[in-house]
Amino acid sequence: MKSSISVCILAKDEEGTIKDCIRSINHFVKEIIVLDTGSTDRTREVAASEGATVIEGIWGNDFGKLRNELISYATQPYILMLDADERVMNSESIDFEYEISLLQNAPNRAGRVEINNINGDRISVTKITRFFPNSSEYRYSGRIHEQLLYNGETPETISTKIKLEHYGYSEQAILLKNKIIRNQELLLKQLADHPNEPYTLFQIGRTYLVNKQYDEASFYLIEAYNYSNDKMSFYPSIIQALAATYLRMGRWNELLALLEIGIKTYPDYTDLYYIYGSALVEMKTVEAFKLIPTAFERCVELGDADPNKYEGEKGSGTHLAHYNLGLYYELSANLEKAKYHYVISSQLGFELANTRLARLS
Repeated sequence: MKSSISVCILAKDEEGTIKDCIRSINHFVKEIIVLDTGSTDRTREVAASEGATVIEGIWGNDFGKLRNELISYATQPYILMLDADERVMNSESIDFEYEISLLQNAPNRAGRVEINNINGDRISVTKITRFFPNSSEYRYSGRIHEQLLYNGETPETISTKIKLEHYGYSEQAILLKNKIIRNQELLLKQLADHPNEPYTLFQIGRTYLVNKQYDEASFYLIEAYNYSNDKMSFYPSIIQALAATYLRMGRWNELLALLEIGIKTYPDYTDLYYIYGSALVEMKTVEAFKLIPTAFERCVELGDADPNKYEGEKGSGTHLAHYNLGLYYELSANLEKAKYHYVISSQLGFELANTRLARLS
């Protein structure tokens, strides 16, 4: 039985991805709507051939307005918002009727889904509100990195079992679509509309970080940090992004000071310890080298960051941490311990660990 859900997809020039997106969910929902904003490839034809209702829209440099237009076409009582470069990972194992029941009788409640952002062999994980009742009280706000609001306020949210894979952050996807330039332009316009708004400053900084423009990234992330506080849900992500920027710039004093605050505030945020361990490796001093195992052992102790609380990279508390411990013990000539950690990393699916084990054999 198909559930009473409208899947809403915003698309432009997604011929290569939209088929997989639709096929990952179309057997489980009653409606799929694609709002195409001017594709020059076969996006519309492919989507229609997969059973989606395709509507032609106009790109107006405002994702929030487009998403509001898109959900206005939905006819089912619940909406699941997807991007065309995403796919549902576990649709066959999801009880969609149960997920719907979580929202019934609570009109101000929306569901968060887990998004696995794929970039080569690295995966970052976050949770975003994407599943909500089809009601005029729900509307998106913001030109880009738009947020779903209920009567103008952040809705109460619950975690669903829906998991998505997202390929839009891969280097190839970014190059093909020129996403970085587009996102920067929209974010700067949004900042002009709302000066010093910490969420926008954060997203600008993170966009520069993804594009490896570290000077620009540090400027905006520092501004975001200065205008935010620990009552904001994205505050730990600001700290993580700024720490990652300092790491890439080799600004050790600032990094260590920031991590001291971050770890004190969020002692269970694995990625902060992982950045700390990575910094100790990059410092290349005897004193820093001695501290490396403590940092990565703490990562293993915690495991990967809880996506209900933090944005994190998969492996920071598992295969990547064990791999770095293997490197440390290999360099320390403790080959038995090195092999131990490489084996665990390998068993967790990290291919580079197999390469190190082969060298030690």
